[in-house]
Amino acid sequence: MLLVLALVFLLVHVLPMLGVMLLRPAGMRRDVFAPLYLVTLLDLLNFPYLLLLGLDPANVAVDTLLSPWTRDLTASVAGYVIVACAGFLATVAGMFSPFGPAVAGALPRLDPARFTAARVYRAILFTACAGGAGYALFLAKIGGLTRLWMLLYNRTLITGGTGYIFLAYSLLFTFMGVLLAYSLRFRRSLARRVGVGVGLLVMAVVLASTGGRTGAVFALFFAFMTLHYGVKPVRRLVTPGTAVLGAVLLVFILIMPLFRTTGATQHYLDRPDLLLRDAFRGAGRAAPQFSNADRGMVIVRYFTPGRLWWGASYLDLLVAPIPRTLIPDKPPVDEGVYLMAIAQGQDVHPSMPARQLPVTAWPMGNWVMYMNFGVLGFVAAMFLNGVAVAAAYRWMQLGAYTPMGVYLYGFVVLGGFSVSNLGLVTLIITVGFTSAVFWLLFGRILPGPVREARPLAAAAG
Repeated sequence: MLLVLALVFLLVHVLPMLGVMLLRPAGMRRDVFAPLYLVTLLDLLNFPYLLLLGLDPANVAVDTLLSPWTRDLTASVAGYVIVACAGFLATVAGMFSPFGPAVAGALPRLDPARFTAARVYRAILFTACAGGAGYALFLAKIGGLTRLWMLLYNRTLITGGTGYIFLAYSLLFTFMGVLLAYSLRFRRSLARRVGVGVGLLVMAVVLASTGGRTGAVFALFFAFMTLHYGVKPVRRLVTPGTAVLGAVLLVFILIMPLFRTTGATQHYLDRPDLLLRDAFRGAGRAAPQFSNADRGMVIVRYFTPGRLWWGASYLDLLVAPIPRTLIPDKPPVDEGVYLMAIAQGQDVHPSMPARQLPVTAWPMGNWVMYMNFGVLGFVAAMFLNGVAVAAAYRWMQLGAYTPMGVYLYGFVVLGGFSVSNLGLVTLIITVGFTSAVFWLLFGRILPGPVREARPLAAAAG
């Protein structure tokens, strides 16, 4: 039965993309980074884990195995697949609705003529220097990089109170990456390509130096998208170059979690020969890390109609800007700590003091709407997600594929639009900070409705 559910999940996700590909007019160029392609591929990251469960239920993640709400694994997977498929189809409907282009046409955007070679080079220098200063301040706040890596298993507590600094320097280095990639449109000599490659490597190393994987991987992806839209279109995603890059990133993704256990850094410093062996030995545990199936299963099984929050979690936003020193019982901004507590068998609800909840969070994204309003709330949130993705894509097109437009489209399509408390705060800060930096660097803003936004005729490219 579990294998059948996995295949149903695959079929529902593949059919819309196949349908669009078959209906695409002959001779029309395919955009490999178009919304439907990316959203489908990202959602299909859940499939390997579901397939592993279908082949052997013993592959279930430990948190889900021990949770009292998911002891009936078949019912849990069935509930997740049904709700996740409904949410995916709602996202597709949102992408092909007229709302996205209408929103994009009404938004202001930077004048693409301002992205000259001289301004882009100055912007690279500015983001590198400002990002470096922010990174240095972050390291000073946490006591240095060596201390972090020796205690990486306790990263959440060590980096507590530095969230805004971390976000600022991470964004600045990401901007540096997309600007470096964009600079190749002005000259693509071998020396320039090598320089850009070195710059991107430095960016990735800095973003990965604090023990995270997502920031570095996403930043490289944004740079690759910028090459596609701003320099030279990519016809195929799978090439010898991308295969090598993918293999390197896979090894990086497998290695990084090894350092999140007590004494891991010293252990691998003493025995570096064990690093690759242990990384690939844990490859079978990688599938759940790329999937939201476990948290979806817990949510669907726990949140019966009598347990829905009915919007109570959003009340936590009212006190989010107030420092915790003034409100000792301040509730968490990230609702993921509630979900982690629920998965562990606790009966929790908003707005509990953060100090009474787990330190770690289980990100749920738009699944928070299921926690508040059930399946109808989740479907509505996923429809809005589709509208936001389509709007970002069309806005990027109307703005002539500037680095800012490409970054914001990539940010939204990779899950940047979320109606959770943490997602809304992150969205507002990210879009606001991005707009401020690019306006400072490139100046003139065009009004929104300069010309009417055409319907998004090819959300799948």
